[in-house]
Amino acid sequence: MTAKKLLCLGALSGSIWAQTPVLPTIKLEDALERARKYAGQIQSANLALLQAKEDTVQTQAARLPSLNAFNQFIYTQPNGGSSGVFVSNDGVHVYNEQAVVHEELLSLLRQGELKRSLAAQAVLKAKTEIASRGLNATVIQDYYAILSAERRKTNLQTSVAEAERFLDITQKQAKAGEVARADVIKAQIDLRQRQRDLRSEEHTSELQSPCN
Repeated sequence: MTAKKLLCLGALSGSIWAQTPVLPTIKLEDALERARKYAGQIQSANLALLQAKEDTVQTQAARLPSLNAFNQFIYTQPNGGSSGVFVSNDGVHVYNEQAVVHEELLSLLRQGELKRSLAAQAVLKAKTEIASRGLNATVIQDYYAILSAERRKTNLQTSVAEAERFLDITQKQAKAGEVARADVIKAQIDLRQRQRDLRSEEHTSELQSPCN
């Protein structure tokens, strides 16, 4: 999922690119947080790093001594004599208790596996940080590009509204004989130019919309 798509999910449905200008309700910090949470490359890098950490833990654990214990009680029903019902047993009541401690002494000298695991973990950590920085840069760039485009469109809409009011006032003044007809034509030309600018900006916004 790209950073622009993540920004689209972070804003209200269609609020950024709607006909009525509505600034995005998502903050930059929230956009960065959601990007790190949902971006596929970051998730893959984090999973690989977690796996490398677990490999390191297992490698370190394999170097530790192991302890195996065996506990057993065999009960044979006595028949009143010195031997039990089952003569194959050593006695009527048999208790077995065994413990085995094992440690591979050469593992203390062999550092290759542990160093290899630590090196792999460090490499994956660096890759995760690089991916996170790249994603942050992309999100910040797209965020302010969208915000800048929306504000340009808002300014153009305000400009069109002002031109419409100015044309209306000029027409009324022309009817009253206060201004010349040429002033009305100039106001009409100015309004059409601002309307063209607004349509051009809206078309550009639609092409650059992250939701497309």
